[in-house]
Amino acid sequence: SLSTRKTSRVLQSLAEDGVCVPTPSQSGVWRRTIRDAEQVKNRLMELISEEKFSLHFDGKKIDKTEYQVVCLKNDKRTLQLGILVCDSGSSASIYKPLQDLLDDYNAWNSIQMIISDTTAVNTGRKNGVVAKLQKTFRDKGFDEPQYIGCQHHILDLVLRHVLDFFFPIQSQSPNINYKFIDE
Repeated sequence: SLSTRKTSRVLQSLAEDGVCVPTPSQSGVWRRTIRDAEQVKNRLMELISEEKFSLHFDGKKIDKTEYQVVCLKNDKRTLQLGILVCDSGSSASIYKPLQDLLDDYNAWNSIQMIISDTTAVNTGRKNGVVAKLQKTFRDKGFDEPQYIGCQHHILDLVLRHVLDFFFPIQSQSPNINYKFIDE
């Protein structure tokens, strides 16, 4: 969690105290970070090309900014591809960076299933993120992956409806404002 400048200073200080460590400049730390990131990306691309995965993405709005966490999963591993910053929570602004990320990793051929929450922005029949992704798969000549709504989100929706029936309150998604939650 150190900046490149602070990392360089820490390494210099350790070397001055007799610890045998390299002492790169700030730009040297930066270049090494970029080189290591390229190696990690190349390894991820190699794994993606060798295996089949399900694509998982989920969004959260934090301080008026929409973020989408994207990963690929199979029975052997989970590959965290990135956290996308979206212009808004619309399907178009989620789809475009997601498409770019899949292009960057050349992951289209490795995805057999799409899993996301069941919000309208994701599941809209014509303009939902999933519909746009499936169309892109077809346009690229790949099999259209199956969409499955995230079981955790589906169960959350069922729980919410049951609790709303027994404890009618004014609440707004995604917050549940039942008195006993705080207790």
